[in-house]
Amino acid sequence: MKKIILTMMLMASISQAQGFFGIEVGTQTLNSNFNTEDTGTVYGFKFGSQQTNWRTSFGYNYFDSGDSKLTQNLLYVSADYIFTNEVEVIRPYIGGNVGYTFFDYDGNEVDNSFSYGLQAGVILNLDYNFNIDVGAKYTLYSNSVTYPYYYEDYYIEAFDDSLSFTIGLNYKF
Repeated sequence: MKKIILTMMLMASISQAQGFFGIEVGTQTLNSNFNTEDTGTVYGFKFGSQQTNWRTSFGYNYFDSGDSKLTQNLLYVSADYIFTNEVEVIRPYIGGNVGYTFFDYDGNEVDNSFSYGLQAGVILNLDYNFNIDVGAKYTLYSNSVTYPYYYEDYYIEAFDDSLSFTIGLNYKF
């Protein structure tokens, strides 16, 4: 009976939500367990549903460190609580995410990892359908690589966490 009630509540809340699609770009620093870091550009997109005080989404982020030839592909789901205030143009949010990450060096897979983290930011409503999302995301990785090794003269390390700052444009439909 509890499952039926929860399912009905979930269905009712989803039916009242607006769908959205967004794109984002920013910078990310990826830290390893051997006190090194790779900084580069992160690109992504997300889609999901949003109500007045919450949003849920599925997303994808691609990170490219540039010179070190290290790339990261992150697939994730996230949920955000959106604070309401008297100024509806600027709305802060805080949330969490879980996902799976693929790390590559020079086109070759070097590690995969379960990931989870927190995010926070501000939504700037441009009009009813468009908003700008400025945010920060802190992500932790549970890597299978626990020691450094060499791959074609490149020193590969286990990745601990990353911090990214992004700006994005969302379209609500």
